[in-house]
Amino acid sequence: MRVDQSSTDILSLVEKIRDGRLDIQPDFQRGQVWPEPKKVRLIDSILREWYVPAIHIVVNDDLDSEEVLDGQQRLQAVLSFMADEFAIDGRIEPTDDRISALHGMKYSQLPDRVRARFNRFPISIIRLRDYTSEEPGELFFRLNQLTALTAAEQRNALVGAPRNQVRFVVDHFEHDLGSRSIGFSNARMNFDDAISRLAVVLEHGSLSAKVTASSLERRYRHGKPFPDEIMRSISQALHAIASLASEGKVAARLNKASLFSWLYFYVDTYSPNAHFLPDFSSYYLIFENMRSGSRKSIDDQQDLLLSSLPTSQRGAFNESLSIFNDRASSRVNDVTSVLLRDLCLNCGIAILYPGTVDWQIYERRSTIRDSIERLGNLPSDVGERAMEEALLAKRWELAVETR
Repeated sequence: MRVDQSSTDILSLVEKIRDGRLDIQPDFQRGQVWPEPKKVRLIDSILREWYVPAIHIVVNDDLDSEEVLDGQQRLQAVLSFMADEFAIDGRIEPTDDRISALHGMKYSQLPDRVRARFNRFPISIIRLRDYTSEEPGELFFRLNQLTALTAAEQRNALVGAPRNQVRFVVDHFEHDLGSRSIGFSNARMNFDDAISRLAVVLEHGSLSAKVTASSLERRYRHGKPFPDEIMRSISQALHAIASLASEGKVAARLNKASLFSWLYFYVDTYSPNAHFLPDFSSYYLIFENMRSGSRKSIDDQQDLLLSSLPTSQRGAFNESLSIFNDRASSRVNDVTSVLLRDLCLNCGIAILYPGTVDWQIYERRSTIRDSIERLGNLPSDVGERAMEEALLAKRWELAVETR
């Protein structure tokens, strides 16, 4: 890889972006996520004529194209300021009389001499040429290892089959969602993170596999594609959840942990060969609305189903909701929490729809029946309850590992 260094002024750089000669957001970049205070501080640094880190640009001389590798957020901040989207804060420490006099002004309101000085501010440019296909992404990964990028955002620069597969299904999921929300967004590549973890778990064939940021990074670097069957199953599960969200029938309060569990449950239970299972949407709506404390969109038939449960079964179902909530809001990545959430979903469907447990989980039936009984008799003491939950998780781990 050949590296050329130069300098250009802000106005020339912005004009290049506006003319389409510089792509500020290629597909390995993240979306615009800088909060306004951070943008304001960058503009303050420029007005003080302080140092601003270099912009890294990938140059393809054959295609006569240039793409921003690193520095997108800084350029977005400059563009936003020059579009009058926010004003100068003249109170930032250490105070400077020149900046204080500009407090509250937007770009178009600046005195001519100040605006001219801002436009002339030099930006260091580092251009990358004669590189191999993996070198720009690797450099982006290394440049951002010590910044506030999330692990998922860093992995997104490791362009290869795993990253591209995850991006593909996430793009389709976001398209299916449209303007609807499932409770959180993909602003920091949260969807990518949950889906890549799920793909690794399914590839391992073990729900108890501990997936860390380091192991995901190694999997991305390996470059081998995830099996097509796994990615198709994940896409089907995502489509099912997006469809329910788009219909507005469920209280949206999923997070990465609960999304992961619902996706795994769907892939694990609702295979193309599954028989005699209740409609996924019916179960999802009941479980999610009940655990959120809402009876929104629970129809008369579903309400009758809930009210007709025997006292012990109703107590076990409520405990499933409670444990799922607890294990989705804390200790979300530990194996015990992952197993308990999955057990709660399996017990919940067995309680609401007895006799519909599919042949695929025949060997789990005794564990599910025993777990439902234990859920209906959980001790109130915190210590004893924690021990009982750990036992439930261990028994479920053995059951799912022997299927």
